[in-house]
Amino acid sequence: LSGFDIAVPVSITGGEYSINGGTFTSAAGTVSANQSVAVKLVASANHSTTTTAQLTVGGVSAGFSVTTLPDSTPDAFSFTAKTGAAINTAYTSDAVTVKGIDTAVAISITGGQYSVNSGAFTAAAGTVSVNDTVRVKATAANGSELTREAVLTIGGVTGIYSITTVPDTTAPVAEFKFPTPYTMSEANSVKVRGTATDEHAITSVKLVVDETEIEATPKSEINGIKDFSSWTATIPLTANTKNEIEVIATDDRNNTTSLANANKVTVRQAGAKSAFPDEVNQFDEATYTTLDNANNRNRLLVADRGKIWAVDFATGKRTLFVDHHTSCSSVLYGLLIDDQSDKLYGVCDNTLYEFDLSDGSLIDTYIESQLTSNLIFGLALDRSSGRNRIVMVEDAYEHSAPGGIVLGFSLDTKQFSLISNANNSPLIKGARNIVVVGDKYLVTTGGQHADGNTHSVISIDASTGEHSLVSDNAVGSGELFSGELPDGNWPAIRGVVLDNRNLFISESLSNRLISLNLDTGERSLFKDLSYYNENSVGLFVDDLDLDSARELLVTTDSTRDAIIIVDLKSREKLILSKSKNNF
Repeated sequence: LSGFDIAVPVSITGGEYSINGGTFTSAAGTVSANQSVAVKLVASANHSTTTTAQLTVGGVSAGFSVTTLPDSTPDAFSFTAKTGAAINTAYTSDAVTVKGIDTAVAISITGGQYSVNSGAFTAAAGTVSVNDTVRVKATAANGSELTREAVLTIGGVTGIYSITTVPDTTAPVAEFKFPTPYTMSEANSVKVRGTATDEHAITSVKLVVDETEIEATPKSEINGIKDFSSWTATIPLTANTKNEIEVIATDDRNNTTSLANANKVTVRQAGAKSAFPDEVNQFDEATYTTLDNANNRNRLLVADRGKIWAVDFATGKRTLFVDHHTSCSSVLYGLLIDDQSDKLYGVCDNTLYEFDLSDGSLIDTYIESQLTSNLIFGLALDRSSGRNRIVMVEDAYEHSAPGGIVLGFSLDTKQFSLISNANNSPLIKGARNIVVVGDKYLVTTGGQHADGNTHSVISIDASTGEHSLVSDNAVGSGELFSGELPDGNWPAIRGVVLDNRNLFISESLSNRLISLNLDTGERSLFKDLSYYNENSVGLFVDDLDLDSARELLVTTDSTRDAIIIVDLKSREKLILSKSKNNF
């Protein structure tokens, strides 16, 4: 304070004052020149309100004003929850009015969008003011009995709009993975396999056969909770009849598949001499087969003597696809489909035949003159490392020399080329089939009447033609290839297919499917294909094919003229199509 010489009165209204840092007071007093005065007041209890303390010194007054902050915290708000919402459907909430603020505040949302004053919906952050109206929009979950929340935040206060979908009244979906819709078995029971899916936990899967329910075995059970994402069951078969098997599942909401909607398969039980599914268009000599699933075709093509049959995968019925008597009276071997061009290839003696897959018409024939035995059985398609060719292996019987050659047929130029000559060691003798594994070709060798020790899998380098031994009874471990059988017959290894790094090899007459792990070299018996309750006449298994989508192997038996399918998971064997015979 300055400008005066004597003590003067001091007073205050609306607050307190302090002289030279002393105690604050509201009582009147006196001050002298060069003293300091501070003023204190309490801010208003209301937002955006100014409060003033007026200090008077010697008749001179000054005011100290304090203004409170605006109100940026809105009143609490809420949205009415939506229940019974349709799955995956958008819903908009009721409107709320912003109250309790006197300044613009931030607004944001998670899990949905908002609209201010009926404007466009947005998920971007923004601001709102008092008396603005806000709506929230969100989409219901893609499943029943599920709740999805949109959380709206205004000035730090949140409100939730929840949407709960309709109760679950839908039964689980239970399906068969094996067998195919209509098959035959000469056994007294069949092992079936399938899957079951639902939004909620599945409590049971049952198979219904002639009104009898059989509990399926789940994939696993942990702490009482069963995993029916895959399941198996062994079903007894009534002799000499069609056994219709239906699958039903129940979830933890007590929704159960109705029999009217149940997925079903039929397994006919009959002796192995029986024709299946009927005696129409019976095989004469079913040898080589190939899968044709392109363009929604659901069939096998099977080479027969003088014909190619189309076998429906769903029914097992046979229809004539190619009648090639005028071109080749023998069997077309090594049937091969090129999905890219929709062409079918087969070989007879030293001639490669090209057919149109749409109608079975013959497109062209290609004759190869380099063969030493004029016999080719195995074909494979090679499109690795930029190659575009059919690979084929010549058969040279075990008592002949030299070994078989490996040829390539360019699908671009339609010309043959030599990949591996006949003298490369180890020699290829009794070769029937070939499979492409990257830049290697694997060939099964060791024909009928050969000592089991000559049976082998040989690798041919796609670029150099160099041979190397992959597996025989001296190389690798585990199951041995068969020698002479107790009945005096000699087996032969024939069909070969690759499933990941597992090579499946069919062995004729011994009725065995052998699995060879290419990484470990270990061989194991995958399946004995012998017919149940029949004599010991062996299967003559010429070919083997893999259906990765259905997870099964397809093999032929030209002894009984049958097409056999084997489940890769359960190893169950069933007959897809068969002629009548007297064995």
